[in-house]
Amino acid sequence: MDQKKLKQKLNVLNSSQMVLEVEKSLSLLTIFKLSKALNINMHRAYRNKRNIDYVSGLINSTHDYLYDRTLTTKASLWIYVTEVEKYEVDAYTRYEKVILKRKTNDDIFITIGTRANNFAKTNNLKTLQTFESTEDQNLVLKLISIIKTTYNTGQYSSVRMVVNSNKIHDRYMSIVPVNQVQASFWSYDGDQNQLKIDKKFIYPNADSFIENEINNYLMYIVQSLLIESSFYTAKNKLVSENKLLNKIEDDIFTIKRKLARIKSEKQIEEIVMLAKNKSFMQAIEDKNE
Repeated sequence: MDQKKLKQKLNVLNSSQMVLEVEKSLSLLTIFKLSKALNINMHRAYRNKRNIDYVSGLINSTHDYLYDRTLTTKASLWIYVTEVEKYEVDAYTRYEKVILKRKTNDDIFITIGTRANNFAKTNNLKTLQTFESTEDQNLVLKLISIIKTTYNTGQYSSVRMVVNSNKIHDRYMSIVPVNQVQASFWSYDGDQNQLKIDKKFIYPNADSFIENEINNYLMYIVQSLLIESSFYTAKNKLVSENKLLNKIEDDIFTIKRKLARIKSEKQIEEIVMLAKNKSFMQAIEDKNE
C-alpha cells in the first residue's frame, strides 16, 4: 500500500477512534445509571422481602405468595426476557436449554423481545402474553398485573423470570413464592441489622401489611430483573467497544510504523542520491584539474 493510501486509512481510523471513544463514554454513563437504579431497586425488594419474612413469622401467615404450592400443582408461569443481540454471540442458548429441560406441559409463558417470542413459537410453548421489547410502555405494571391475575387462580406453583445475568445461578429465578428467591441475587451487603418495624404499621391488620409489602416486593423485584437484563447488555456493549478500540489502536500503530519506515527509506534514498551527486561532481572537478 502506497503512502497516500496509508494516510487515508489512518485518517479513517482516527475518525473511527474518536467516534468510538464518544460511544464508550456514553456506555459508561449508561452502565453507571443502570447500576445505580439496580442497587436502589434491589435494596427495596430486599427490604420488602425481609419485612414479609419478619411479619409473616410473627403471625404465622399462610399467604399464598409466601410458601411452596408444589403439593397441589407443578405448573409454573415463566417470564423470558431477551434483549437485541448486537454485542454477544448467542447469549441466550444456555437459558433456553434450561427452560426446555425444566418446563412442564402445563407451564405458560410471557415472552419479551424478538428472540424470546421466536423461541416460544419454535418450541410451541403456551404463551400468555408477548411484548416486543423491554421498552414497552408500563411494562412492569403490566407484568405485575398478569402475575397476580395468573397466580391468584391457584393453578401455578411458581413464577420464574429468565434474564441474561451472572447473578442467577440456576439460569432462572423464582420470584414467587417469596421464600424461593435465590440468595445469590442479593449480590451486595444488604442491611443485616435487626428489623425495627413500628407496630402501628403492622397491627391491627397484619395481613394487609403483608399484602402491601408483597405488592411492593413484586414491583421492585421485577424492575430489578429488567434492569439487570439491560445492565448485562450494556456491559457487553462496552466490552465490544473496548475490543474494537484496541484493534483500531493496533491498526493505527501498524500504519504509523509503516509510514515511518517509508519516510525513513525516502530519507535514505535522498542521502544516497546526494552522496552520488557529490561523488559525481567531485569526479568532474578532479577531471577538470
